Amino acid sequence: ESLSNQLSMNLRRIDIIGIEIGQQQNIAGALQNELPGVEARIAQETPNANRLESELESFERRVGWDAKVQAVQVAENLVSQRSNDLNRSLTQKANLDNQIARCIQDRMTLANNKNDAINRKLQAEARLIVVNQSLVPFDQEKVRLDQQESDLKNQLAVQAQDFESKLP
Repeated sequence: ESLSNQLSMNLRRIDIIGIEIGQQQNIAGALQNELPGVEARIAQETPNANRLESELESFERRVGWDAKVQAVQVAENLVSQRSNDLNRSLTQKANLDNQIARCIQDRMTLANNKNDAINRKLQAEARLIVVNQSLVPFDQEKVRLDQQESDLKNQLAVQAQDFESKLP
């Protein structure tokens, strides 16, 4: 009975591990599907951020900071506007970079969880093989004992008939 309970528990563990693997694969698939969208958004925002940064650097070289007050005021307004655009783009890019980093980390974690689940499943399968192999001698002995019981019952029946035939 103990071996039967162990076998039943091992089969249940294999079922649970199979479910865990499926769940982990679903999560990994969802994250994998999200990754191209995040990468595409970064690809869309990066040229704008680079363009704005280039424009700002070009402007600072072209106008210079020692120009007349009026030129400085105009330049400050334009720089402020371009800086705001650049900061928004860089903030969006940083947010997207953070999302990608989280996705990559989640993907690695899920891959590790999947590998752990696979290892647990393989260990359970290996144990199941050992248990099944361990049961073979018991099954063979049961067959032998069943045959021996049948033979003894037949002998007893023959002896009972023999005994009854000798009764008056």
